[in-house]
Amino acid sequence: MPELQLRQRRRKVTLACEPCRERKARCDGVKPLCSTCRRRSLGIEQCIYKVGNARTACSDDYTKALHRRIRQLEQVCASHGIDPDALPVEQDNRPEHTQSRVELDAIVMETLQGQVPTPMSSAATEGIESCGNARRVTAMGTTTSEEAIEQCRGTSQGFYGLSSAASFLKDAYGTVKPSWSGQTSGNPQTTPTSRSSLLFNSIEKFVLPPRALADHLIERYFQRVYYLYPIFDREAFEHAYESLWQQSGRATNLDKYRDLGIGEDASTIAFHSSLNSIFALGCIFSNLSPMAKATAYEVFFNRSKQNTGLDLLDLNNLSVVQTLILVSIVLQGTSFPDRCWNAVGLACRVAQGLGLHSMPKYDPHESRVWQIRRRTWHGCVVLDTLVSMTFGRPTMITNLSSLSVPTSMDFNTQSAEGNQQIKLQFQLESVRLNVILDSILAKVYRPWQCRLSFDEQSLNSRADTAWQSMDAFVELHRRLQAFEASVPRFLSWKQTLITESMSSEDVKILAIQRNVLHARFIYLGLMLYRPILTQLLAADVSDNVGDDLHLSFSHDGARACVQSAIRLIDLVHDIFRTDASEAWWWNGLCNTVSSNSYACTTSLVLMTCRLCPSLWVTLDQAGVATSWEKCQVVLEASSSFSPSIRKSFDLLLKINQTITARQEGQ
Repeated sequence: MPELQLRQRRRKVTLACEPCRERKARCDGVKPLCSTCRRRSLGIEQCIYKVGNARTACSDDYTKALHRRIRQLEQVCASHGIDPDALPVEQDNRPEHTQSRVELDAIVMETLQGQVPTPMSSAATEGIESCGNARRVTAMGTTTSEEAIEQCRGTSQGFYGLSSAASFLKDAYGTVKPSWSGQTSGNPQTTPTSRSSLLFNSIEKFVLPPRALADHLIERYFQRVYYLYPIFDREAFEHAYESLWQQSGRATNLDKYRDLGIGEDASTIAFHSSLNSIFALGCIFSNLSPMAKATAYEVFFNRSKQNTGLDLLDLNNLSVVQTLILVSIVLQGTSFPDRCWNAVGLACRVAQGLGLHSMPKYDPHESRVWQIRRRTWHGCVVLDTLVSMTFGRPTMITNLSSLSVPTSMDFNTQSAEGNQQIKLQFQLESVRLNVILDSILAKVYRPWQCRLSFDEQSLNSRADTAWQSMDAFVELHRRLQAFEASVPRFLSWKQTLITESMSSEDVKILAIQRNVLHARFIYLGLMLYRPILTQLLAADVSDNVGDDLHLSFSHDGARACVQSAIRLIDLVHDIFRTDASEAWWWNGLCNTVSSNSYACTTSLVLMTCRLCPSLWVTLDQAGVATSWEKCQVVLEASSSFSPSIRKSFDLLLKINQTITARQEGQ
């Protein structure tokens, strides 16, 4: 009789993956994909481990890793003649050297990863991109699925008007898929949404990352983001930030920073929500690896949104407006368009409640408090018009034409104050440009007009209502030209930047501002003539030629739109990999409000012009093809930041294939 082998005792795992826990199946704890999930053909994004579900908050593997790390550090100390036991307990508040990517990644993955789901988690884990509340239209107005094209103009979950990229895609692709035109009824459609109690993990309200990581993210924020939206006093903020690391935890000289908003009191929920929003924005431009960057971004996003409830609104002061603006900027990079839209609206409402809209005319000698209040209001104006354009909805702030904006001045670059004023001039130019954008939205896209159902209006009638008279286009074009001619020399893209007497850091900031302002200017030209391109497409589809004057004007306007798209993608393609570009989500819309928004809209224009035979024969077809290739490069690179960009990119590729097949069949 053969000798019986002793049955091996089943190894117990401290932490099972979520699918095994739900099915009460045996999990061997293997990462990144356990044996059970492998047999069920589940993906890595579904086999996830959540520390909060473990019997203990600390696994054996994690403890062993910490011990191994400690031994390695002790060996390094010994090899350099350092006695670890003799090291002082207190540490310097600021690191003496810049943290490397490996060191920063270790901080993120060891201290932050266990607090939130992984960025690529499935719907069951409710990550940012896969949350049940996430929409098929992103917060930058781009579309991620064919179903979203059908629903973008007739759903109770969100209205996306004529200036939105979602509406533009529907008009353009609707000519390729005409069967959609009869699928939308006059009643709003509803899409079921799932509400889960596991939306985000619970985290303490006031928690800070390790000092080295925090300092790095703050530094990157002020280098890349702050001077695009200088809505708060930097000195006051840095004073409050430093107080967080002091033993007392309290700031001194509070009277000096009173009524300046963020930075006045570091113990408020407004400051901590703003701080985590700043951390999240800093992550975008940090030295972290893509995985660590996404993990940290999600952690800080969750921490920030936890404090933006009714308790925050109860403060009803300047810091609330500044906090909501920062949260809105963060939300532009997510798949939560409603959150972004409503956060901007709340910021404008609170600002109006504080009287920021009724400030006196600019005075060069006005107090510090008035300067910050004015900069905060200008931040509301810029974001309000940008998100209104993105979503095709009315602006919250009206009568922008009467807004008093300080004129451009010459500053002394030899002084620190002069350099500071130069960097702050960008916001004023942005406000001036957005006043023109407000006129474009009001006169061309008319977001306040009555919206008819798809059955009640044809493509022709929709196109006709999208633009007024030729006089309106001529006037708006003239205003854009006047703006371009009046841009200060240190921000003008037509003049060489004089870098004498300026630090390298200031030169980088001005380079970013020039590129951002230039991209937004080109984009406004594209938006001005985009309805004409849509109208020409409708005329070609219906064979409605019209009179010679309007036909000639339509062709000129459509060509201007295509030329703006080509110039825009040329600019974005040249700078999107450098330190002189905006946030990734604008680069992709080709919307920063950066490259994602800009590239998507440019792609749609380049595809639409191919659907207009009368226009296509007059264009540089090789140049259009080259620009389309540049769009693909930008979107391919941007897709690593967010799954929604990948979905939008895949949809654009599918549309391009459909258009190509249609052209070849003609």
